[in-house]
Amino acid sequence: MGAEPNNNWQTAAASAISWWIDAGVDVLVEEDVRDWTARPQRPNAVTSAPAIAGGEPGIETPAETLPDTLDSFLAWRMSAAAPEAGWHAEFVAPVSVPNARLMVVTDMPNPDDARAGAFFQEREGMLFDAILSAIGLDRAHVSIASLAVARHATGTIPAETEQLFARLMRRHIALARPEKLLVLGDATARILSGATGGLPDGNSDYEPSRVAMIRHPRFLLRRPAAKAEAWRKLQILLAEGQSR
Repeated sequence: MGAEPNNNWQTAAASAISWWIDAGVDVLVEEDVRDWTARPQRPNAVTSAPAIAGGEPGIETPAETLPDTLDSFLAWRMSAAAPEAGWHAEFVAPVSVPNARLMVVTDMPNPDDARAGAFFQEREGMLFDAILSAIGLDRAHVSIASLAVARHATGTIPAETEQLFARLMRRHIALARPEKLLVLGDATARILSGATGGLPDGNSDYEPSRVAMIRHPRFLLRRPAAKAEAWRKLQILLAEGQSR
Protein backbone atom coordinates (compact mmCIF):
# COMPACT_ATOMS: atom_id res chain seq x y z
CA MET A 1 0.00 0.00 0.00
CA GLY A 2 1.15 3.53 -0.74
CA ALA A 3 1.75 6.13 1.89
CA GLU A 4 -1.33 7.84 3.27
CA PRO A 5 -1.66 11.48 2.17
CA ASN A 6 -0.71 13.96 4.86
CA ASN A 7 -3.87 16.06 4.86
CA ASN A 8 -4.70 18.58 7.53
CA TRP A 9 -8.47 18.15 7.48
CA GLN A 10 -9.03 20.93 10.04
CA THR A 11 -7.28 23.48 7.85
CA ALA A 12 -9.16 22.28 4.79
CA ALA A 13 -12.50 22.41 6.60
CA ALA A 14 -11.84 25.92 7.95
CA SER A 15 -10.88 27.10 4.46
CA ALA A 16 -14.07 25.65 2.98
CA ILE A 17 -16.24 27.21 5.69
CA SER A 18 -14.57 30.60 5.15
CA TRP A 19 -15.20 30.36 1.39
CA TRP A 20 -18.91 29.62 1.86
CA ILE A 21 -19.28 32.42 4.44
CA ASP A 22 -17.66 34.89 2.03
CA ALA A 23 -20.06 33.64 -0.64
CA GLY A 24 -23.04 34.44 1.60
CA VAL A 25 -23.98 30.83 2.39
CA ASP A 26 -24.45 30.74 6.16
CA VAL A 27 -27.13 28.02 6.51
CA LEU A 28 -27.76 24.72 4.76
CA VAL A 29 -31.49 25.22 4.08
CA GLU A 30 -33.83 28.18 4.38
CA GLU A 31 -37.62 28.02 4.53
CA ASP A 32 -38.08 31.31 2.69
CA VAL A 33 -36.95 32.25 -0.78
CA ARG A 34 -33.85 34.46 -0.71
CA ASP A 35 -33.26 37.40 -3.00
CA TRP A 36 -29.56 36.91 -3.69
CA THR A 37 -29.30 40.35 -5.32
CA ALA A 38 -30.60 42.21 -2.25
CA ARG A 39 -28.20 44.10 0.01
CA PRO A 40 -27.76 42.11 3.25
CA GLN A 41 -29.22 43.58 6.43
CA ARG A 42 -26.85 44.29 9.30
CA PRO A 43 -27.44 42.44 12.59
CA ASN A 44 -29.16 44.45 15.31
CA ALA A 45 -26.05 44.21 17.47
CA VAL A 46 -24.02 46.12 14.89
CA THR A 47 -24.68 49.70 13.88
CA SER A 48 -22.86 52.28 11.85
CA ALA A 49 -21.65 54.81 14.40
CA PRO A 50 -19.23 57.68 14.79
CA ALA A 51 -15.61 56.92 15.56
CA ILE A 52 -14.87 55.49 19.01
CA ALA A 53 -11.60 54.82 20.80
CA GLY A 54 -9.59 56.38 18.02
CA GLY A 55 -11.35 54.70 15.11
CA GLU A 56 -12.44 56.17 11.79
CA PRO A 57 -15.92 57.64 11.09
CA GLY A 58 -18.33 55.32 9.34
CA ILE A 59 -16.67 52.08 10.46
CA GLU A 60 -19.14 49.53 11.82
CA THR A 61 -19.07 49.41 15.60
CA PRO A 62 -20.95 47.21 18.08
CA ALA A 63 -22.55 50.13 19.89
CA GLU A 64 -22.58 53.90 19.63
CA THR A 65 -21.20 54.18 23.15
CA LEU A 66 -19.06 51.47 24.70
CA PRO A 67 -19.32 50.76 28.43
CA ASP A 68 -17.18 53.18 30.39
CA THR A 69 -16.24 50.98 33.37
CA LEU A 70 -14.12 47.83 33.27
CA ASP A 71 -16.78 45.60 34.85
CA SER A 72 -19.51 46.74 32.47
CA PHE A 73 -17.16 46.48 29.49
CA LEU A 74 -16.16 42.90 30.36
CA ALA A 75 -19.80 41.95 30.89
CA TRP A 76 -20.69 43.41 27.49
CA ARG A 77 -17.80 41.57 25.79
CA MET A 78 -19.16 38.26 27.08
CA SER A 79 -22.78 39.01 26.14
CA ALA A 80 -24.90 38.16 23.12
CA ALA A 81 -24.26 41.71 21.86
CA ALA A 82 -20.55 41.02 21.35
CA PRO A 83 -19.34 40.97 17.72
CA GLU A 84 -18.27 37.32 18.09
CA ALA A 85 -21.81 36.16 18.95
CA GLY A 86 -22.43 35.22 15.33
CA TRP A 87 -19.38 32.96 15.19
CA HIS A 88 -21.18 30.17 17.11
CA ALA A 89 -18.04 29.43 19.11
CA GLU A 90 -17.27 29.19 22.81
CA PHE A 91 -16.31 32.45 24.51
CA VAL A 92 -13.23 32.62 26.76
CA ALA A 93 -13.51 35.38 29.34
CA PRO A 94 -10.64 37.83 29.83
CA VAL A 95 -8.73 37.49 33.10
CA SER A 96 -8.92 40.79 34.95
CA VAL A 97 -6.52 41.53 37.82
CA PRO A 98 -6.97 44.94 39.49
CA ASN A 99 -3.94 47.19 39.02
CA ALA A 100 -2.08 44.39 37.28
CA ARG A 101 1.66 44.83 36.81
CA LEU A 102 1.27 43.25 33.39
CA MET A 103 -1.51 42.76 30.86
CA VAL A 104 -0.98 40.09 28.21
CA VAL A 105 -2.85 40.44 24.91
CA THR A 106 -3.23 37.64 22.38
CA ASP A 107 -5.26 37.34 19.19
CA MET A 108 -7.93 34.78 20.07
CA PRO A 109 -8.41 31.64 22.15
CA ASN A 110 -6.79 28.46 20.87
CA PRO A 111 -8.90 25.28 20.49
CA ASP A 112 -7.64 23.94 23.85
CA ASP A 113 -8.52 27.28 25.48
CA ALA A 114 -12.06 27.15 24.09
CA ARG A 115 -12.58 23.63 25.41
CA ALA A 116 -11.22 24.51 28.86
CA GLY A 117 -12.78 27.97 29.04
CA ALA A 118 -9.42 29.51 30.02
CA PHE A 119 -6.36 30.85 28.21
CA PHE A 120 -3.09 29.02 27.57
CA GLN A 121 -3.65 25.34 28.13
CA GLU A 122 -1.50 22.25 27.57
CA ARG A 123 2.01 22.82 26.17
CA GLU A 124 1.37 26.47 25.34
CA GLY A 125 0.25 26.99 28.91
CA MET A 126 3.43 25.45 30.29
CA LEU A 127 5.57 27.74 28.14
CA PHE A 128 3.42 30.76 29.01
CA ASP A 129 3.86 30.04 32.72
CA ALA A 130 7.61 29.69 32.18
CA ILE A 131 7.68 33.09 30.44
CA LEU A 132 5.89 34.69 33.37
CA SER A 133 8.17 32.97 35.86
CA ALA A 134 11.23 34.25 33.98
CA ILE A 135 10.10 37.84 34.64
CA GLY A 136 9.11 37.19 38.24
CA LEU A 137 5.35 36.92 37.73
CA ASP A 138 2.61 34.32 37.71
CA ARG A 139 -0.97 34.17 36.48
CA ALA A 140 -2.36 35.46 39.78
CA HIS A 141 -0.76 38.86 39.09
CA VAL A 142 -1.36 39.14 35.34
CA SER A 143 -4.39 40.21 33.31
CA ILE A 144 -4.98 38.23 30.11
CA ALA A 145 -7.15 39.32 27.20
CA SER A 146 -7.67 38.50 23.54
CA LEU A 147 -8.67 40.71 20.64
CA ALA A 148 -11.57 38.31 19.97
CA VAL A 149 -13.13 36.41 22.87
CA ALA A 150 -14.00 33.46 20.61
CA ARG A 151 -12.15 31.55 17.91
CA HIS A 152 -13.31 32.13 14.36
CA ALA A 153 -13.82 29.02 12.21
CA THR A 154 -10.96 30.14 9.95
CA GLY A 155 -8.51 30.36 12.85
CA THR A 156 -7.85 34.03 12.10
CA ILE A 157 -9.64 37.30 12.78
CA PRO A 158 -11.53 38.29 9.60
CA ALA A 159 -9.81 41.21 7.89
CA GLU A 160 -12.99 43.30 7.78
CA THR A 161 -13.29 43.17 11.60
CA GLU A 162 -9.66 43.92 12.51
CA GLN A 163 -10.17 47.65 13.14
CA LEU A 164 -13.23 46.92 15.27
CA PHE A 165 -11.39 44.47 17.52
CA ALA A 166 -8.38 46.79 17.72
CA ARG A 167 -10.59 49.61 19.02
CA LEU A 168 -12.29 47.31 21.50
CA MET A 169 -8.94 46.17 22.87
CA ARG A 170 -7.65 49.72 23.15
CA ARG A 171 -10.74 50.58 25.19
CA HIS A 172 -10.13 47.48 27.32
CA ILE A 173 -6.53 48.53 27.99
CA ALA A 174 -7.57 52.07 28.89
CA LEU A 175 -10.13 50.78 31.38
CA ALA A 176 -7.87 48.07 32.87
CA ARG A 177 -4.90 50.45 33.27
CA PRO A 178 -2.16 47.81 33.50
CA GLU A 179 1.33 48.93 34.45
CA LYS A 180 2.87 47.25 31.39
CA LEU A 181 1.62 45.54 28.25
CA LEU A 182 2.91 42.35 26.61
CA VAL A 183 1.57 41.62 23.12
CA LEU A 184 1.82 38.04 21.88
CA GLY A 185 2.29 37.40 18.18
CA ASP A 186 2.86 39.39 15.02
CA ALA A 187 -0.82 39.24 14.05
CA THR A 188 -1.94 40.64 17.40
CA ALA A 189 0.58 43.49 17.21
CA ARG A 190 -0.32 44.31 13.62
CA ILE A 191 -4.05 44.45 14.32
CA LEU A 192 -3.74 46.34 17.58
CA SER A 193 -1.44 48.99 16.16
CA GLY A 194 -2.91 49.16 12.68
CA ALA A 195 -5.08 52.26 12.91
CA THR A 196 -2.79 54.32 15.12
CA GLY A 197 0.74 53.15 14.37
CA GLY A 198 1.35 52.61 18.08
CA LEU A 199 0.36 50.45 21.04
CA PRO A 200 -2.13 51.23 22.37
CA ASP A 201 -4.28 54.08 21.02
CA GLY A 202 -2.42 57.38 21.07
CA ASN A 203 -5.74 59.22 21.59
CA SER A 204 -6.44 57.40 24.86
CA ASP A 205 -6.03 59.21 28.17
CA TYR A 206 -4.03 56.24 29.44
CA GLU A 207 -1.03 54.29 28.15
CA PRO A 208 1.04 51.61 29.91
CA SER A 209 4.51 52.64 31.04
CA ARG A 210 6.11 50.11 28.70
CA VAL A 211 4.96 47.87 25.83
CA ALA A 212 6.70 44.82 24.33
CA MET A 213 5.79 42.33 21.61
CA ILE A 214 7.15 38.78 21.49
CA ARG A 215 6.34 35.75 19.40
CA HIS A 216 3.27 33.79 20.48
CA PRO A 217 3.98 30.68 22.59
CA ARG A 218 2.61 28.50 19.77
CA PHE A 219 5.32 29.94 17.50
CA LEU A 220 8.03 29.52 20.14
CA LEU A 221 7.11 25.86 20.51
CA ARG A 222 7.69 25.36 16.79
CA ARG A 223 10.80 27.57 16.65
CA PRO A 224 12.68 27.26 19.96
CA ALA A 225 15.52 29.39 18.57
CA ALA A 226 13.18 32.40 18.70
CA LYS A 227 13.10 32.20 22.50
CA ALA A 228 16.37 34.15 22.70
CA GLU A 229 14.81 37.18 21.01
CA ALA A 230 11.71 36.88 23.23
CA TRP A 231 13.90 36.86 26.32
CA ARG A 232 15.76 39.98 25.12
CA LYS A 233 12.48 41.85 24.65
CA LEU A 234 11.22 40.73 28.06
CA GLN A 235 14.38 42.16 29.61
CA ILE A 236 13.67 45.49 27.91
CA LEU A 237 10.11 45.36 29.22
CA LEU A 238 11.45 44.97 32.75
CA ALA A 239 14.36 47.37 32.45
CA GLU A 240 12.64 50.67 33.27
CA GLY A 241 9.40 52.16 34.41
CA GLN A 242 8.75 49.71 37.23
CA SER A 243 5.95 51.95 38.41
CA ARG A 244 3.79 54.56 36.72
